[in-house]
Amino acid sequence: MVQPTPPIAPRRRLSGLQIAWFAAILLGIGGASMMPFARHPKIVAVWPGHGPDVKPKGWDERRGVFAAREAADRGAVVFAGDSITAWWAGLPEAFPKLKVANRGISGDTSRGLLARFHADVLALEPRAVVILIGTNDLHLGAKPADVTFNVHEILDLLDRERPGTPVVLCCVMPRKPEPGLFPDELLHLNAQLRSFATVRRGVTWCDTWEVFATDIGGVRDDEFPDGLHPNEAGYAKFAEALRAALKSAGVGD
Repeated sequence: MVQPTPPIAPRRRLSGLQIAWFAAILLGIGGASMMPFARHPKIVAVWPGHGPDVKPKGWDERRGVFAAREAADRGAVVFAGDSITAWWAGLPEAFPKLKVANRGISGDTSRGLLARFHADVLALEPRAVVILIGTNDLHLGAKPADVTFNVHEILDLLDRERPGTPVVLCCVMPRKPEPGLFPDELLHLNAQLRSFATVRRGVTWCDTWEVFATDIGGVRDDEFPDGLHPNEAGYAKFAEALRAALKSAGVGD
């Protein structure tokens, strides 16, 4: 006896979303088999804050050095900033009675500092924090308001996690003039930053503008040979201004 042929169920049509999903799976498998040594795409985390979110060359490597020194630097006065801080080779000698930790990264911005502030600064349980940041932001096209937003966030982070920690906020230093940018934007930025020292408890202003600026808002060649970074004579004047600010903040030298 011939068995009856079972009825064929009607085929279900796949939706466009299902087709796309299956295609993605097949492409992923095929791509993996055809390119076994292909690099995985780099996932870039979105930084908090405003303005440029670029990592300068050596940013991760420098932070690796910081992580290795975390235990040794715990309880120090932490200097956080960009190349002006990072390249201060004589920092420990400038403050012989203080334990200091250098957490500057060449090329860094206020947004970069905000992104790393918890791990690089707060993790050290600092006795005090010295902040000098912002000149690279302006050079990269940020507005003074971007920098002040990020610095405000940094100070809020300190208040939440290390309340009562003294902060010395440095005036962004003058640099070689550039029409429409320096000193104009620096003057706007510093006016905004200075307001933090006026309205926020525990924040002391260090005026490094008056210390260095020429009549046209530039710098002297014998203190800033490249128009941006202080030399030994420049760092000596910076240290003198900082010692007075730290003393005012209750952190004696």
